[in-house]
Amino acid sequence: MVQRQPERRLQGDLFLMLRPKEDTESWFNLFVLHQNRTKHGPKSYIPVEFLDDFLDLVIWGHEHENRLEPEWQEIRKLHISQPGKLRLPGRWAELDLR
Repeated sequence: MVQRQPERRLQGDLFLMLRPKEDTESWFNLFVLHQNRTKHGPKSYIPVEFLDDFLDLVIWGHEHENRLEPEWQEIRKLHISQPGKLRLPGRWAELDLR
């Protein structure tokens, strides 16, 4: 499936984040996303503003740039870590996958 306009999934009734109503401060809220952090067009990415403000850490995987150290996002008061895309060019032959 080709994802077009992924931000639409986080708007309206297409996507809903749930968390326990009791003792909310004792939970650590982690959200994992696959791609679409970098803006490639007006509607082909997910802006930080679309994330819920109760999240503590967002892990944004499979982006080209490796930004592993969590970065504070003042807009939503959360941290984002971007482990980057695994790239082993020319090294696949060296791996013993048997």
